[in-house]
Amino acid sequence: MNLKLESAAEEFSPPSPYDINLEIFRTHRQDALASDGTDHIRKARLTEIEGVDDTEHNHSTIVKADDIFACAKEDGNDLASPLPDGRLIHATLVFEFDDSLAPHRVEVSPPHTIKYQDQADAPRVLSFLARQGLLLLRQAHRLAIIAALALLECLHDPFACLPIDPADDRQHTTQPRLLPL
Repeated sequence: MNLKLESAAEEFSPPSPYDINLEIFRTHRQDALASDGTDHIRKARLTEIEGVDDTEHNHSTIVKADDIFACAKEDGNDLASPLPDGRLIHATLVFEFDDSLAPHRVEVSPPHTIKYQDQADAPRVLSFLARQGLLLLRQAHRLAIIAALALLECLHDPFACLPIDPADDRQHTTQPRLLPL
């Protein structure tokens, strides 16, 4: 007697260290994507979002625009939400990076799915999403992820992670130095 066990891949995948929170768009709107230049992100835009009503019909609504919040502002609809009703289940974000001429697309779907146009964007995008409240880090993984993101930032820009000696008047030179421990 031969037994064949079949199972969905999700059953054996490790638990995700974060949950995606698209509802932040309802409360913070465009501010949820405001960039302060950290992670070399010049601008982030919401270009697509999908909502589904949890009724017996599971009605789905998709809103698309080059910039959903800017489009709503141009229409003079500042008070009305450009977001679909119901539970938000998918969003497409477009990031403009300082070191890239072309924008990069990132798709996010709760609870844990993030798809990158370019996988090399992952450290910067994850760091940005976590700071903006779009990623909710689970308690057990919080410290490890913060440390990993800091390490990845150091790998991306090693000179930004060097300690600076406040007594040294040469600290503003372009010559990086390591300080003794």
